[in-house]
Amino acid sequence: MSISIRKTSRPTSQRNGRSIVTDINRLQRKTLTSALGFTEVQADRMMKVRRVLPLVDDRQKPCIDARKLWEKIGQPHGRFRDWAEDSIKPMMCPETFAGKSAKGYSDEITPFYEQTKGRPKTNYQLSRDVAAHVAMSARTREGHEIRQYFLDMEEAITRLERYQPIRTEHLTQIDNSVYHLAVSETGSKMHAQETERFLKGMVAEIVSGIRASEWRVALNEIPGAKGKGIRDVLDADDLKVYRDALQFAASLLQAGVTCREQIQSMVMRVHGGKINPAKYGVFSLVGEVA
Repeated sequence: MSISIRKTSRPTSQRNGRSIVTDINRLQRKTLTSALGFTEVQADRMMKVRRVLPLVDDRQKPCIDARKLWEKIGQPHGRFRDWAEDSIKPMMCPETFAGKSAKGYSDEITPFYEQTKGRPKTNYQLSRDVAAHVAMSARTREGHEIRQYFLDMEEAITRLERYQPIRTEHLTQIDNSVYHLAVSETGSKMHAQETERFLKGMVAEIVSGIRASEWRVALNEIPGAKGKGIRDVLDADDLKVYRDALQFAASLLQAGVTCREQIQSMVMRVHGGKINPAKYGVFSLVGEVA
């Protein structure tokens, strides 16, 4: 297997991991399903519901429109006013939680009026905690979906905690080590950038049989994966394979092995073909790469 290298003077992006830090509220479908292992149904639900109930840093700050939430959970009680009387107003009264909780929720609910053609309509800003509580209490199919959404999002956080360090720390550290080694040995940033690109491209092709550039072309045709590369879509297990192969290649460089064909051969013997690209919907190029 030969690996062609196209030299370019364009600098690589800053190697600080920011480009691959994932916001839980912006996870794309391909990341949710391929990388984090959620089903298509779960991914659809998370992407749909998070527009109304995103995960936020301050869970007690009123920031969610109650009327929009009511519409999202199937308009329980038929009228917003009746639902608010039953579900929101009791949470604003300290007596509701007397002897049951150390605090009420009145400071997490902010009433306000919406201007209409007729009389102003009462509405509320709810904290995420309050919104979750009233949504999950709704005896509707949509309310059940909201409950499942929160369970899925909490699980997504747990999975990201296991997944992110590899992407944002381990790979960045390897990239940095290769770059700085090449700069220290040659004094050329251009050579360092080209060396870094070579290792990434070589590792992608060795572990999957497909070049990194071809991964990008194929992923551009998959909904939710446009603009992504192999490192963005691999699940946790395959990402570890990629990381280990990249670390092995970097270690050979650091040990003084400068022959690229030798590095390629040694990495191939240990890590060759361990990732199946078809698993990620990359089918079109599988038979084209020898």
